[in-house]
This record gives sequence, C-alpha cells and structure tokens, in this order.
Amino acid sequence: MFSSIPTNFTDRSINESLLIYLSLSMVQLTFSFFDAHSFEYINFLVYSFNIQSFYRLVCTIYHHRLYYQSLYPYIYAIVIQWIIAILQMIPILIFNKRNLIEDDELCEITIHNRRTIVYLYMIVYLIPFLLILIQYRILVKYSKRKTNGLHSTNIQQRARRQVKSIRRILILIFILFILSLPDCTIIIFEVFLLVRTPRYVHRIGFSFVGIASGLIMLIMMYYTRNLRRLLFGRQRSRKNKILKLNYSQQETRGTIRKLPEMIYSGIMAYENERN
Repeated sequence: MFSSIPTNFTDRSINESLLIYLSLSMVQLTFSFFDAHSFEYINFLVYSFNIQSFYRLVCTIYHHRLYYQSLYPYIYAIVIQWIIAILQMIPILIFNKRNLIEDDELCEITIHNRRTIVYLYMIVYLIPFLLILIQYRILVKYSKRKTNGLHSTNIQQRARRQVKSIRRILILIFILFILSLPDCTIIIFEVFLLVRTPRYVHRIGFSFVGIASGLIMLIMMYYTRNLRRLLFGRQRSRKNKILKLNYSQQETRGTIRKLPEMIYSGIMAYENERN
C-alpha cells in the first residue's frame, strides 16, 4: 500500500502536514458515527496535534537521524493514537452506570457523575495540552541555544521554522478550546449546581464543537503547503506561465525596437576605435 510513498518527509510529493491533515480528515469523517460523543472526537483531534508537534521536535533535535524523518514511524503513531483514544473511553463504559433520560436524544454524561467528567477533561484537554507545551518549551530552548552558539545557518533556520509550526498548533488548540467553552460551561454548571438545563442548550454547545472542527480543517488546509499546491497550484502555474510569456514577448518587442539604435551605436564605437 505504501510502496509508492517516499520514505522521507523532505520529498516534495508529501510531507508531515499532509499526513496529519489526512488523519484529521479521517477523524472528521468518522465524527458522524460518534453521534453526540464530542469528547472522543476532540480526543482524537488533540492527540493528532501531539503527533505533529512531536514530529517537529524530533526532526529538529535529532535531524541527523533519518529514521525519525521517515514515513513509517508516524503511520504507526497515528494507529497507536487511535487505539489510545478509544481505550481511554473504556473505563467510562465498564465502571459507570448508564442512565436513561427520557425525552432526550443526546448521549451525554449525567450531572451526578463527577468523577467521569473530571477524568474526561484531564485526558481530553489537560494532558495533551501539557504535552504540547512541554515540547514547545524544549524546542524554544533548543532554538535559543543554537542561535546564540556557533552553529550553521541551516540548523538555526530549521529550529526557528519548527518553533513557528508548533506555535501554529497551539493556535489551533486554542481555537478548539475557546469554541468548546460553551459546551464545557454547560456541563460544569450542571455538575456543580445539579440543575438540568433545557435540551436545546446542549445542542447549541455541540454545534460550537462542529464549528471548531470546520475552522480547524480550513486552517490546516491553509497551513498545509502540499495540499494548497494541489488545490491551487495549477491555476497559479498557468498564471505564472502566461506572465512569463507576456514578459518575454515584451522583451523581444523592446529589443526589436532598439535594434537600429544598437547597430548605430556599435558602428560608431567601431569607427571611434579605428580613428
């Protein structure tokens, strides 16, 4: 299956951003099967960002080891990420009771189950976000050390570029966190006050999660260079070819117009040399 795919991410045909974008697309396509389980979806999404930030960290610090820049370790990492995200939901299904709420079509955690809510927020938001912050901190220190020391320009530029990439990942997670606040606020309000909110309130909260996923996919399309070239590269290449042809035609016309003057100046220079 992967025989035709290059084993180095530095190849022009594919890079790590395109691979992570494809994995996030799979998450978004399977979101409809989760129904209202937004925690599973966000868990998949944030751990995908962890894989991307880890790739940036490894390729910057261990750039001399080509194995870490190959494609296969990150395919395995994506599979392991899906397995971990699914296994983290198993304790909720095994050790917690399921309560049927009449006149409610959404599958959600009851307001009396505080331990499960704390557990979910830790594995979905807190732990992945802390891991990305730690990786970002390590990469910033490495970049400053390489910038202050006597190192090659390529290593310094690589470190700065990877810091910028992880900063973009943090921006994506911040967008996800901000747009997930309405749903989180509703759940925390119900847990601590033990007051059941109307049904449409949770639907509004889930709609914000869907808006966040759409924005993240659009931003990922903008950040993914190869995907942007795949979608808009042909039109740009055609425009560049047209501009080059027009520019070359203008150059030839200009040289043809200036040809008599060039011949006359050449003759005059030759006569001056003879005299």
